[in-house]
Amino acid sequence: MNSKEISVLDLKNITRSYTHGRGKSRIEHTVLHNLNMQIRAGEIFCLVGPNGAGKTTTVKIAGTLLAPDSGSVGVAGVDAVKDPRKAREHMALLLGGENGFYRNVSAYDNLQYFADLAGVPYVGREKSIQDALESVNLADKAQQRVQTFSRGMWQRLHIARALINHAQLVLLDEPTMGLDPESARHVRSLIQGMQAEGTAILMTTHEMSEVERLADTVAVIREGRIIARGTVDELATSQNIHHMSVYSCSSGNLGGLCGVDGAEDYDSDSLYALDGVQWYEAVKTHGLWTVTIAWSGFSASSAQASAEKTLSDYGLQLLGRREPSLEEVYLSILHNGVSNGVSR
Repeated sequence: MNSKEISVLDLKNITRSYTHGRGKSRIEHTVLHNLNMQIRAGEIFCLVGPNGAGKTTTVKIAGTLLAPDSGSVGVAGVDAVKDPRKAREHMALLLGGENGFYRNVSAYDNLQYFADLAGVPYVGREKSIQDALESVNLADKAQQRVQTFSRGMWQRLHIARALINHAQLVLLDEPTMGLDPESARHVRSLIQGMQAEGTAILMTTHEMSEVERLADTVAVIREGRIIARGTVDELATSQNIHHMSVYSCSSGNLGGLCGVDGAEDYDSDSLYALDGVQWYEAVKTHGLWTVTIAWSGFSASSAQASAEKTLSDYGLQLLGRREPSLEEVYLSILHNGVSNGVSR
């Protein structure tokens, strides 16, 4: 079997709930509903969704930090629910921020400790640690206490930890959150390097441009359910977005459309009533409005012409048309509530 066909992470029918309060005020909230996910060797799987959708809970269950209420977790062929310690030998987890290391000791000593936990052979361990630190550009900081590190250095040290035991699975929860552009670019490069070595990677992020650069598979999760799954191109096709149009408001005031009193006599309902409008976004910058509209496929050119004439009558001036970005596809999926049949 081709190594890239091997499932490194296999989540089946995962359900997880939390309970709040006591007695009669006790409330149970289900965070994940029968979630299924498979990630192969050398695959970057990006999980995206609104805050509170269940992304971090999914990562923590895959990383054995939380146990599911029901369902199974397989990591490199190990039942991670029954034998979490054995499963951890095959994975590395990055939850982000200044957590996960002993702050008062050096980067090198931290990696020594985690190499022990991961069962890295003593012979060659020192070279493995040095190589990992060099890979993340921290070799010159090896003897520095990690409490002095910047956020970007912490993130890179997390990745060095994954490199020392050649983890088959790496779990990354918003790995570039809060990083400056240069540090974020370096972390993305390290992620691609791990992928090239055959590592399976589960990553959550709110940065859609990052997903476009990195992801082999994208899954959109909302309220604990995966509502769309596929490649970036498959997700775009599933939403039937014909094109995006960008308009400016010549008056600088969009009236009822954006909840601002003005001269125009239309509102958002009338805009959505136009033939072919899937959704729109209005943004005000320096006193002027820019409106971006996602159009579905038109049955006739006359329908598009009629819709765009109506927008012109509203005072919107067409600036141009283009293909949808992943962020716009994502917004369309959330707006529609479910993908049109993309699931793998």
